[in-house]
Amino acid sequence: MDADLLPAEGNEAIARGYDAVPYSPNAAKIVGPDKVGALAALFGCRESLRDVLDLGCGRGAQLELAAGQTAGRLVGADLSASACEAARERLAPVADRVQILCEDLLTLTPERLGEFDLVYSLGVISFVPAPVRAQVLRLIGACLRPGGVAVLSYYTGAKPLLRASLGRILAAATNSDAPPAERVRQARALLSQVQTGLASDESAHGLQLSAVRHAAALDDVMFFHEMLNRESTSLEATDLERQFGARGLGFLGYHKASPFMGLPTSQERAFAVDMAALTAGGYAYALFGKGDGAKGAADPRTPYLAWSTTLRRGASSAGGPPGPVVYEDRESGLSATIEFPVTQALLDAIAERPLTWREAEDRARRRVLETTGRPAAATEAQLAQNLTTLWASGAVHAALA
Repeated sequence: MDADLLPAEGNEAIARGYDAVPYSPNAAKIVGPDKVGALAALFGCRESLRDVLDLGCGRGAQLELAAGQTAGRLVGADLSASACEAARERLAPVADRVQILCEDLLTLTPERLGEFDLVYSLGVISFVPAPVRAQVLRLIGACLRPGGVAVLSYYTGAKPLLRASLGRILAAATNSDAPPAERVRQARALLSQVQTGLASDESAHGLQLSAVRHAAALDDVMFFHEMLNRESTSLEATDLERQFGARGLGFLGYHKASPFMGLPTSQERAFAVDMAALTAGGYAYALFGKGDGAKGAADPRTPYLAWSTTLRRGASSAGGPPGPVVYEDRESGLSATIEFPVTQALLDAIAERPLTWREAEDRARRRVLETTGRPAAATEAQLAQNLTTLWASGAVHAALA
C-alpha cells in the first residue's frame, strides 16, 4: 500500500488485498464468549454477554462461534466484499439475528451500530492506518455497554516491532503493481538475503534473526497480508489503556490467567505486560472492560463464577499435622504449597466439585471449625486474595456458574 494514501484510500487498498488473496482464519476459541465472560466477571463485568459486535469481522468465523454461545444480536463490519459475502453465508443459520455491514470502519457511527455486551476487533488494529485504529477505539468506547468487555488482538513487543519494520522495507522494495504471488516471491528472495547476512553473526543479531525467521515461516497468505502491508505495526497495552481510559474502559489482561492479572489497577497490568514483551513479545489477545471494576483489582467473590481445581493434597500431607500442605496435580506436574488452613480447606472443597465463592468459603470455614475447634483466622479479603493468587498462577480455575 502506498504510504501517501489517505486513510480511506489505504483501507480500500487493504480490502482489495483481502479480496485478491482471501484469508479465512479459524475462530479464536480462546476468546470465545464463555472464556471472555469468565475472565471479565472477575473485574465486575457482565455475567451475560448477549449482543456481540465484530469490527473487522472478515469471513465471520468469530461471529459464528459467538452465535453458539450467545442469544442476542450479532453485528459484523468489514470492507472486503468477498469476506462479507462469505460471512453472510456462514451465518445463514442464524440470519434472523445477524447483520453484516460491508463498509469502511471510518464511516460507521455508534448511533447506527447500537450498544453491545461484547465487542471483538481481531487482527485489525495492527494492520490499519492510525486514523482507522483510532476510529476502532472510539467505536468500542461508545458501543460497549457498562459492564461489557472488548477483545482486541494485535502484535506487541520487541520482535513484532522488528518484523513490522522489516515488512515496511520489503513492501517498499517490491513491485506494488506485481501480482500478489510475484510480490511474495520477490519479498521472500530479499528476506533470504537478510537472513543469510544476520546468520553470519547470530550471537550479535539473535532477536533480529528470530524476527526474520518468524516472517519466513509464515505461509504465503499470511506473508502477503502481514509482511507486505506497510501499515503493520507493534502496539502497547499502556497506550491502548491510556486511550481507552478516557472512555471508561480498563485493561484486564491478556486472554488467560496470569500473575499480571492479579495486579490492583488497570495501569499496572498494562505496564507489566509491556515490560514483559520487551524481551520478545508476540501476538496478544487483550481484554478491556467498561466500568469502575475493570480499572481496579480482580475480585473472586463475584457470584457469577464457579471455582474448581485439579490439585490434590500430596500423599505426604494427607492426614498430617497442621502446617503447610503441598498440593499436586500429577498429570500436569503443577504443585503449590499452601500455608493457611482455611485456604487448604477451600482447595479441598473445590477439588470435590465446582463451587461459587460463597459456597466455597462457607465450606472451608466450617471445615476449619470442625477440625480445629476454632474459627478460621483469615478475613474474607485475605482468603479472596489467596484465591486470586492461586487463580493467577493457574492452580485454580474459574468458569461461569
